[in-house]
Amino acid sequence: MKLSELGLVSIAGLIWALYNAAFIIYVGFFPLYLIDQGHSTEVAASTVGAGIWIAILGVPLGGFIADKINRTNAFIITSVLFYAFAMLLTIPWSHSIPFLLFLFVLANGVGSLCIGSIVALASEGLRPEVRGTGMGVFYTWLYGGIAAGPIMGGYVSDITREPAASIFLFTATLIVALLSLGVFRLLQARHREAFAANRLA
Repeated sequence: MKLSELGLVSIAGLIWALYNAAFIIYVGFFPLYLIDQGHSTEVAASTVGAGIWIAILGVPLGGFIADKINRTNAFIITSVLFYAFAMLLTIPWSHSIPFLLFLFVLANGVGSLCIGSIVALASEGLRPEVRGTGMGVFYTWLYGGIAAGPIMGGYVSDITREPAASIFLFTATLIVALLSLGVFRLLQARHREAFAANRLA
């Protein structure tokens, strides 16, 4: 595997890792926030869980839409931005379960649409003969993100002593994922320019 390929698949893996870290923060810490606001454990878990089920349904739908519109960057950015900022409404809506249920269903539905497009980034910078190794690197980043999510959420909650801190961390993590997408596209463009220059030389 070339260094440029390793760099591209690592950035793609970082994007996917950050997305999953944010999702794990949602699963693990949003119920705790709702409990802190006075809701029962059952209500908090069920409300957050509704968003998870909708996210599962949104993945194949998002893949279908992405194939039809064929605008990967815009699709990922729109989906992730909506997810990131819509979930901030958890704070002002924290005492209304009907509003929270609507919010979690809508935000997770839209936020999950881009998952297929994010995963597909891994193959964009890899030659077929090194795709197996590259996907191994990609999923190593994923597992790191899954592990880092609850650690980050717990650490931020502990040091701030602020119940809503995990919600802000969720949004910040997704924003960093989008910034990483920008780095991915920049490196990808430079790789293509270097390849074209070598062919002309």
